[in-house]
Amino acid sequence: MTEKVKITQRQLDLIKRGASKANLLEGHAKGGYKNNAYDELLKIPLADFVRVLYEPYSYEVEEEIKAEQERQAWAKIGRRVGEFRDGDLGISEHGNYIDTPSILKARYELGQLRGFYPAESLISFGGGEDD
Repeated sequence: MTEKVKITQRQLDLIKRGASKANLLEGHAKGGYKNNAYDELLKIPLADFVRVLYEPYSYEVEEEIKAEQERQAWAKIGRRVGEFRDGDLGISEHGNYIDTPSILKARYELGQLRGFYPAESLISFGGGEDD
C-alpha cells in the first residue's frame, strides 16, 4: 500500500479554490504561479502533487492526523478529549504547574498547555499519611 501524501489544510483549500487541475499542475511544474498565493503548493513534491490532484484518497490533511493522534492518546487513559479530573497536574506553556481541572481545560482549549500528568499515573508510596 502506498503511503498517503501529507498536506496542510491551507494547501487543500488552495487546491479546491477553483483553479483547474491543469492550471495547478502547470504552475507547479514551472516552479511558480501567476497568483503568488498558490506558491504554498510548491512545498509539495511534484510527483506527490500529481497524486493529490488525480488519485482520490491519496492524501491526508496534517491537522486531521494530529487530531486523531490526540484522540487516541486521550482514549488510552480512558478519557474524552479535553477531560481533566481532580488530581491531574498540568504544565503550562511557560513551565508553570496547574492542578485545577477547570483551569487545565481552559489552558488546553487555548493551546497554552504543554502537557499533563493524569491522576491515574501517580505512583503512591503510602508515605506522609497521618497515623
